[in-house]
Amino acid sequence: MIIVNLQVISSSIVCTILETVNTVCRTDQGELIPFKAEYLDSRDTSEGIVEYVDNSIDTINDYVFNDPPFYQNTKSLKLRLSNETLFISPNAFHLSNLEHLEITPGSVQLELNIFEDLDNLKSLKLKINETSIELHEILPNFQKLESLELIENDIESICDPSGNALNISSLNYTASHINSLSSGSFKCLPNLKSLVITETNLSLIEVGAFENLKKLETLRLTSNWQLTNISSYFFNESKILEVIDLANNSILKIDRDAFDSINKNCKMLNLSYNLLGYLEFECFKNLECETIDLGGNNIHYIGSNEFENSIILRMFLDDNIIDKFNNKRRWSLKNSTVVYFKFDHDETAANTDKTYSHCYESDQAIYVICKKVKYIVSVKQRVLPYRLLPTSLAIYDNERFGIDPNAFVDLSIETLIIESSADHFGVRQNAFLKNVVNEIVSR
Repeated sequence: MIIVNLQVISSSIVCTILETVNTVCRTDQGELIPFKAEYLDSRDTSEGIVEYVDNSIDTINDYVFNDPPFYQNTKSLKLRLSNETLFISPNAFHLSNLEHLEITPGSVQLELNIFEDLDNLKSLKLKINETSIELHEILPNFQKLESLELIENDIESICDPSGNALNISSLNYTASHINSLSSGSFKCLPNLKSLVITETNLSLIEVGAFENLKKLETLRLTSNWQLTNISSYFFNESKILEVIDLANNSILKIDRDAFDSINKNCKMLNLSYNLLGYLEFECFKNLECETIDLGGNNIHYIGSNEFENSIILRMFLDDNIIDKFNNKRRWSLKNSTVVYFKFDHDETAANTDKTYSHCYESDQAIYVICKKVKYIVSVKQRVLPYRLLPTSLAIYDNERFGIDPNAFVDLSIETLIIESSADHFGVRQNAFLKNVVNEIVSR
């Protein structure tokens, strides 16, 4: 990624100085204007990712970001500009290959033809100012838009009054000022798979708020400190929900049949760090879910039949007043359910099976490690709340001597230890893709 800080070229014009990316220029009035060849000879970045940083910029004029000859490979553009209202000319962007656009922290003054020449845009993140034009009036310009994140917005719905369908599959409201979600708030999003509403004033969710979200797989309502109740109708329309994250709210009460509609598809139900002092709602009866997180609630009592007929692989009760099973009662949990009153962030996996090809789980059943002909071919991480993800993984297996390409993909661990007695241990190309690993130890 290329990050560009604007630097002074003359008393009246400021341009970027970087040989691998096209320059743009800033006037004394805080405007971005097109690059002129006499200022700097520069080329497009082959990486396709460009970021401009200048908190004095509040205006982007016409033709600042154009394809030829400098931006034809640019796929991601991040603009860190003024914290005030940002004015963008309708012809500021002509980027045929741009897929991701992020403009922060100021609010973008919406105009009817803004961004209309970004035909391949898939992801958009910004704060909006709807003084003259509302967001739903410009969204049809983005035929390929898949992901939209709105920061500090005041609107609860991006749908137009007619409810015309949009193709967006991921929608985030971050630090928004919304207080409630009305019925039909997302009716124009039949293809929505992920909905995130975090750090808002949300306190009321009306019946039918999630109407028409039949493809929704992930719902995160987190850090909404005025949200105190989970009602029975919340998830009625979303039958295939896999991840329900309700962490860091102020939930005191859950209706008896609140989770009935998510049965059999649930991979994670996160209720950690709310205000649940006791569990006697019977809302977990007959529930099928891989992981339930109830940590950090100061729970002091759980009803004896609270989890009757439930099928739960693991449940977390760390950081509560209850720190063990009372009188050996398991609140009707099945013996197969593993309950954690404490959690270890250091995960290990030891293999004693000498067969060449098979899969096995780590000690806390968080990772599934598969090998083929003595090579690690994949390490998959089960769905868990972020707070519970291990910081280290140690794999002890004397029956392996290498790592295949793409074996470790999308893992976020700080330390990885692999121990084997093999004379030669090989790591093939691209074995570690999209990982956050600070230290790798091989023994």
